[in-house]
Amino acid sequence: MRPGSTKVVACTHCRAWLRCQALDLAVRQSAEVWSDLRVRHAFWSTPVDIVACPVCRELFRRRDAVEVGVLPSSIEALDFKVNDGWRLLPRFGKARELAQLERFMAAPLAEELPADLVETALAGMAEGVPDDEMDLRLQQWRHHNDLRRAEPGREWLRIEPLFLINAQRLLSLLVIGGELQQLLAAEINRELGQFHTAMQCLSRVQRGYGHQKVALMSWIVEGRTELQVYY
Repeated sequence: MRPGSTKVVACTHCRAWLRCQALDLAVRQSAEVWSDLRVRHAFWSTPVDIVACPVCRELFRRRDAVEVGVLPSSIEALDFKVNDGWRLLPRFGKARELAQLERFMAAPLAEELPADLVETALAGMAEGVPDDEMDLRLQQWRHHNDLRRAEPGREWLRIEPLFLINAQRLLSLLVIGGELQQLLAAEINRELGQFHTAMQCLSRVQRGYGHQKVALMSWIVEGRTELQVYY
């Protein structure tokens, strides 16, 4: 895995700047990525759409936020995009461009919601917004799985009924999605032990996500339902 270009967006409520790191799941590097696409890394986070602003604490959709600029994936070529076009930042840079870059880098990283905020957002969510519900339920699914990753025991037994309800609802939302959604649906079915259905979902993944597809297929054949690390 490698980082893609990092967008800097403005909170839709208070206009504070946030960095939104893009990830290339096709390239394996140092990040730990689990089979539910949970990302464990010091500088990258699991990509989500609905986030909480660290300044005003209000929730907003990343797709609705105004893009302030873009930081490059390459540190060597210090090119970055701002709203008035491409600017070249030389290695010893101009003062204005350096100041802009420093401000971009100082912006906090947009991260997924904590578990309690996800539950609150789901409870108060308006009906008829499937994309929002899918994003929140994917976040809740990974929070539930975090309990299995950390210490599967009494706490997991308490949360397991909620996990099953959320997983079944997620499957109903993912059924009409594209390849990434089919990959996620395959993983949920695999965790539920529904291996035949999981393989059907993977059969719809043709182009991208090759490593993840092969890994899921091998775990399904082996009959393993526990969470796995891709790399």
